[in-house]
Amino acid sequence: MGPDDSPYDVEACGGMHVSSTGEIGLIKIVKVEKIQEGVVRFIFTTGRHALNYAESLEDSINEVSELIGSGREDVVKGIKELLSDVNKMEGRIKALTRKAIRGDIAEAMDRETTINGVGFTYMEYENEDRNYIQEFAKEYLSARPNTVLLIVNRVGNGTEYMVYLSPETAKRVGIRELMARLNVSVNGKGGGSTTYGQGFTQANRR
Repeated sequence: MGPDDSPYDVEACGGMHVSSTGEIGLIKIVKVEKIQEGVVRFIFTTGRHALNYAESLEDSINEVSELIGSGREDVVKGIKELLSDVNKMEGRIKALTRKAIRGDIAEAMDRETTINGVGFTYMEYENEDRNYIQEFAKEYLSARPNTVLLIVNRVGNGTEYMVYLSPETAKRVGIRELMARLNVSVNGKGGGSTTYGQGFTQANRR
């Protein structure tokens, strides 16, 4: 409200009031939140609580300084260098993952057999990361869409088995029937959708 060249906001306030901020002492803003367009919430602490909060931040800075092996004045620089190293390592990991997937694709292709015009192949892993398995399956079916891909992953308490199909192959092969046969053969339990099935057995057969 107010004139266009000098508007101001009016809100009802039910809080406590002081004559001056000196009565409050130290004020430390802890967090700033945007509630909605044009509305911002400041979360702060005061007095001895603010002092305790500031001391805890100092302790955190000291701890970070020790962890990254730099002085307090170089903490920000040290963290930036650490993040840069992490980004480089992540890039190398991605490159190595792509290389490993290419190797697995070649191995699975060597194992592939064709029955009635549909390819069948498998891969075996030991405690492999599920994200890696999914990425491999995606890449393999992209290269070999007319294939049924079985993946066996032995974990600590048993064996996971997964079947992947492309949408094209799913028109010719029923994944639920495949999963039913697998469940019986390994004494496992599992199910599936149109293009993906998964099951688990406590047996750790080879």
